[in-house]
Amino acid sequence: SGWLYASCNDCDGGFTFDEKDPAADKVNVTINTTSVFTNHAERDKHLRSAEFLNVGKHPQATFKSTSVKKEGENLAVTGDFTLNGVTKPLTLQAKLLGQGKDPWGGYRAGFEAVVLPKCMIYVTTCIKSRRER
Repeated sequence: SGWLYASCNDCDGGFTFDEKDPAADKVNVTINTTSVFTNHAERDKHLRSAEFLNVGKHPQATFKSTSVKKEGENLAVTGDFTLNGVTKPLTLQAKLLGQGKDPWGGYRAGFEAVVLPKCMIYVTTCIKSRRER
């Protein structure tokens, strides 16, 4: 047993942010699971296989927020996370990194989101649930 760090290099999404009314905020993310990257080609191939992410059948994972609440300096972003065709609730702890006007006349805000440790249990459950089908 051990930890494995991975990234997904192909994802898309968006968010709305109202500092005065976090309940109005929305977050939507789509991750192409075919882009999982651990810096080890054989391991990546194994993770993409039917034994784990099953990218042939479920090439995307998604997160769609259902609520956003201010918790101190951070935001608790709760939503539906779908992986391997299984959807479960998930809470992200989001921290505002900065905001302001961009050089093109728009306004931007940047966040860092951390998944609560429960996510590891969720990912394991999704993989196990898929295997039991």
